[in-house]
Amino acid sequence: MDWAVPKHAKKRVNWGGKMLLAEVPPFDWSAAERGEEHTGNDAHHAWAKDYFAALDIINNWRSSHNFPLNTFHIGLKRRAKIIDPKAITAQRIKRLASIEAKLRRFPTMTLSQMQDIGGCRAIVATAQGVAKLCESYAESDLKHILHETDNYIDTPKDSGYRGVHLIYRYHSDRRQDYNSLKIEMQLRSQLQHAWATAVETVGAFVRQALKSSVGEQEWLRFFALMGAALAFRENTAPVPGTPSGYSELVKEIREHAKSLEVASRLQAFGAALQYYESKQSKNTHYYLVEISLNRANRKRRPQSIWKSRKR
Repeated sequence: MDWAVPKHAKKRVNWGGKMLLAEVPPFDWSAAERGEEHTGNDAHHAWAKDYFAALDIINNWRSSHNFPLNTFHIGLKRRAKIIDPKAITAQRIKRLASIEAKLRRFPTMTLSQMQDIGGCRAIVATAQGVAKLCESYAESDLKHILHETDNYIDTPKDSGYRGVHLIYRYHSDRRQDYNSLKIEMQLRSQLQHAWATAVETVGAFVRQALKSSVGEQEWLRFFALMGAALAFRENTAPVPGTPSGYSELVKEIREHAKSLEVASRLQAFGAALQYYESKQSKNTHYYLVEISLNRANRKRRPQSIWKSRKR
């Protein structure tokens, strides 16, 4: 297999990231209809040329992380299985839309500074297993350079997120093209991963970036409280800004769960996802989901790719 290698200097990569956020100049459609595409549209054409050049640069930067990511994932899987034979691991290259969203959230960040273009994850049974996995890396003789450690189990985020992030810079004498590329490894317990999955699932259905702490305050508060409850269960550090007493914590969780109709919503979301997974078809481009919290039935209508294009 031929692995992509970085083709562009970091300065050029950062330019590509800026172009991803650049405002699109207006296009004079009336001039285009008259066959005068370049009349008053020079700025738009210049932007389009730069934008597609930027996409080529960004996609090369993304693809270049595949080789070091694969290397780190293989090692992570081996170490995690020693600690927990049932451990689950996965890897991914950050999607273009996610890159754009992150650059917008952090205006001072450049694309080359982004630490999770390539990311892999291990999910082990317990928080103690996560600690052992961290120790395994701390005691290793890896040539790769540990760039940063974020321990969100010892110091949970205000959002309720918990887990450990290890960011490494790839280093090899044989594959020097990839040296200094950063790979993020996320280490989670099953409960920590269940929390994160619930946040992403609810965020997707309510169309709010709850994962990034953006959305309705009540949903954000509910998940912070749930993170705190799971921290209690795992006997780890409490989530900042949540009740220190367990009974008080449970009381507030119940209040928000009732107000948000959490049980019925999660049941409905789960039913919709199960239907999607069981009915996937190559002719189906997406699903329209109609959910009524007051009725047992949920309507799910598959839409063919041809129908979606006509909309």
